[in-house]
Amino acid sequence: MLPLRKYELIILVTKNFNENELQTWAFNYAKELRSFRARRISLISRGKQNLAYPVNKQTRGNYIQINFSSKPNNINAFSDDLKMNINISRFAFFNKNKK
Repeated sequence: MLPLRKYELIILVTKNFNENELQTWAFNYAKELRSFRARRISLISRGKQNLAYPVNKQTRGNYIQINFSSKPNNINAFSDDLKMNINISRFAFFNKNKK
């Protein structure tokens, strides 16, 4: 049985959302993590920022940070789900376990 590991997920969301829509979208996405058996989920909105280079012809984007604990084998399934969402331009997982 694999132990839970701590992860940080950074999501670059298209600029098409206003602040209220972004919060609702992010909250619903964080709830979806529970279906992948994630625990201790915390959500931080990093706001709309200029991008260093255009991504999908966009020069601004909304950044969302989600911290959670999960088993490593659930990350691939959640990653596949993120790839299918048209509102997500980029995302990255970071393993936050101390070595």
